[in-house]
Amino acid sequence: MTPNKRNAFHRGDRIVRFISYGTLIILLLFAAILTHSTTVMAQASQSPAQQTIPGVTNLDVVLVIDQSGSMWDRNDIQVLNPDGSIKTPSSRIVAAELLGEWLATDQSGAHHQLGVIMFGYDAQVVFPLQEIQSPQAQAAYKKALIDGNKPMGGTNILEALQLAKAELDKGRSGPDVRKALIFLSDGVCEPVDNTTDALRQQCEQDIRTMVQSEFGADKAGPIFTIALSSDAFKQDPANRIFKNLWQEMSVTTGGDYYEPAAAGAALLDSFVKIMQRLFGLPIQSPPAAVDAPATITVTLQPALQQVGFTLIKYGQGISMTLTRPDRTTIDPSTSGVRHSMSEWTESYNITRPPGGQWVANILGNGKVVLITVPFAQKRYTVERTQPANAHPQGKPMDIQVSVLKTDLAPQTVNAFQVSVQAPDGITTKLPVTAVGASYRATLTNTEELGTYSLDFSGSIQDDTLSAQQSVRVVTAPWLRIVDPQPGAVFSASAAIPVRVQVMLNTNALEAPGLGNQLEAVVRLLDPAGQVSDMQLLHPVSGGLYSGTITAATQGLQVAQAQLNYNPASGEKYQDIAQVPLDIKGVAPLVVPSTATSIPPTPEPTVDVTPNSPQPVSLSANLMIFVYALAGLGALV
Repeated sequence: MTPNKRNAFHRGDRIVRFISYGTLIILLLFAAILTHSTTVMAQASQSPAQQTIPGVTNLDVVLVIDQSGSMWDRNDIQVLNPDGSIKTPSSRIVAAELLGEWLATDQSGAHHQLGVIMFGYDAQVVFPLQEIQSPQAQAAYKKALIDGNKPMGGTNILEALQLAKAELDKGRSGPDVRKALIFLSDGVCEPVDNTTDALRQQCEQDIRTMVQSEFGADKAGPIFTIALSSDAFKQDPANRIFKNLWQEMSVTTGGDYYEPAAAGAALLDSFVKIMQRLFGLPIQSPPAAVDAPATITVTLQPALQQVGFTLIKYGQGISMTLTRPDRTTIDPSTSGVRHSMSEWTESYNITRPPGGQWVANILGNGKVVLITVPFAQKRYTVERTQPANAHPQGKPMDIQVSVLKTDLAPQTVNAFQVSVQAPDGITTKLPVTAVGASYRATLTNTEELGTYSLDFSGSIQDDTLSAQQSVRVVTAPWLRIVDPQPGAVFSASAAIPVRVQVMLNTNALEAPGLGNQLEAVVRLLDPAGQVSDMQLLHPVSGGLYSGTITAATQGLQVAQAQLNYNPASGEKYQDIAQVPLDIKGVAPLVVPSTATSIPPTPEPTVDVTPNSPQPVSLSANLMIFVYALAGLGALV
């Protein structure tokens, strides 16, 4: 009902008296119909980016690109021809075009949004967060990259992060939307010319504070950081846990950290892996470059949901045609095909491609890389609640997942198993136990640093389940629960003794060191998952912390211990360990363990008994707290 009609409806009793009750009812019905029609029209006029499809994740991604002098003059140089045309483009711009084409050509039914910020001494939104799948948006995006690609001086990281957060805040929300920030830089914070050490340190602290409060799960999403290698990204002596601020930003927000050795293939490899992670695909490196003209044959499995072919071109005038297994050529304008291209990239996406041999005919001269991205039919999702993306070295890896259908209904899996491949290539098959609607397994040996691949398989009715995920094992402190033991029985009124031990790899840690704060707390979660008791644990010796909790009700409950470690540098690190308990009405006799340190459980196939760990002084070994990274091939 319009404001004028509403005002006329309420002009006073004198006018209303002339209106019969029947006329009044008719007017009310008309107003209801008008309101309903307006609502329907408003819904019909929504853009595709505002409409959602069950079981499909819609991405809101903001890309932040460093345009500092060092990027232009040293680390990612754009080479020009004598006539001023571009001979070799900046790899960061090619990678940005690649990101845009992947999001633009996706035909899963998702509606993706993309934004770009470029920064130097100042930060600028060169492409506001918006839908990226229409031809108009794609053209505007590519133009924005070209127009914004210019030197911008220093490295005002904080301002760039603030702009990125503001753009993500303008995005969508809901369980079917995933926000993410991709942050590419080649240097430390230099917000002004001739930045002093004190100003740089303050800038880094401001960045750390903002990231800890604004990004991560249930906030503005994870940050994927790409530290284009230079002297700025060697080990930062100010950091005690993480290698540098960039790694801290990624790990603490649930993203990934990449440190390509140079621009070019290594930088593009980082972008490809980030996109695979965002799309929920197996993490794989792109193939090596080949010389065009070339004919490349790709064999596709049957029953794929869609397939993407992306060509990266290191020369001008290079083009690609695709041929199906039946030898017919793909027409970019036909139904079920999306096509997008720039001077340096070209992407096709084909829905429900037939299995068999596909042929990419590449014409022109220059190096090319063809990336094939198969999307399997996604009928089920393996939702992992444990472990996190980064897992402490030496801590047994408790794996807990649920299997959901696209409508998010939990599924029962038959012959469910998980195979874990360690960084050295050794694969261990783990037995999986069903616990309610979730499935659990434990990898006891995590002493090797690097990326562990988790391959899940099983059957659901007449269908199969197959999924691949990855976890990065890094050097970090963690908690081991000494008491109580899993499944221990206590009464609802008795004090439950709790002892935890702070560990680094397989060694116990003692004092946190001058200026560093280390806190251990324990919570008791009742059968409904609510906190019924929480207590601070007190240090004793050998890295041990002790205290008690008391259950108020009976039933199966969980003792959850949490480590909060805050070094003087301003970093924050947390680790959580928990054990199930059975709370009865009668208290049993419980004898606390007398061990001050528990050796790690050996792998079932290894017939050795490890030595008891020896305490390590944290104050004497602060530099041990460095997240160790494997090579690019081990990153996800």
